[in-house]
Amino acid sequence: MISLFNCAPTNIPTIKKEPQQTKVQDKTETVTKREKPKDKKISFESIDNVLIFLSDDQILRSLFYDVFVSEIKNYNHITQANFIYSFDEVKEPINNTLIIGPINSEDLNQLADRLGENTFILSLSNDYSQLDYFASNEIIFIPNSPYLHVLKLGPYLENLRSVGVLYKQNDYGLKVSQYFKQTYPLIFTKFMSYGDSATNIELSVEMMGNLEKFEKIIIIDDTFSFKDLIGYLATDKKPTLWKIFI
Repeated sequence: MISLFNCAPTNIPTIKKEPQQTKVQDKTETVTKREKPKDKKISFESIDNVLIFLSDDQILRSLFYDVFVSEIKNYNHITQANFIYSFDEVKEPINNTLIIGPINSEDLNQLADRLGENTFILSLSNDYSQLDYFASNEIIFIPNSPYLHVLKLGPYLENLRSVGVLYKQNDYGLKVSQYFKQTYPLIFTKFMSYGDSATNIELSVEMMGNLEKFEKIIIIDDTFSFKDLIGYLATDKKPTLWKIFI
């Protein structure tokens, strides 16, 4: 097996999308929209390439690259894997390829114009309106929005009287914890932020008070520091009295 891993983006001219056609008749603007493609004939056995769209986010980039490189040896029929940051790096139509995100709305829009034959997409976008640009059988959306994750906690929290929330002391933690407050205003919730240092994490857990009073504890964190936090929570005298959602 020959595995080709392209890690460094190349300088390739930008491929521009075709502009929408606008017709003006009697002061009424008519926009010609792109029609949704019909279902494709996809042969997964013939897919021998993988195109991975890397994120600028350090954690996601590490996850997609390091994990993929370590696991690719298990798939002998995959002969080539390319890592890119922009679809501007794509020279020709994409054929016989599995495409993996993360992909935002703008990226998805560009991707639709670059697809050839026998392609399948695993997208980490939450913009389901983009489904109109792809055949129904060639794309799967894997939602990754933290706000969606908060909503999914609903069934676990609906009958609770007290919840503790520990959130990372950064912009992500602040925004998601604020959304949590707005989503579940009727539940008694104590919020406490924490940082990276062991001293800061230990102090934050202590300031939460007696953990036994919380029926569940939620951790909101987009970094790996939550692992250290769990270690401090697990040192409580009766850890079986609460549960953790991440």
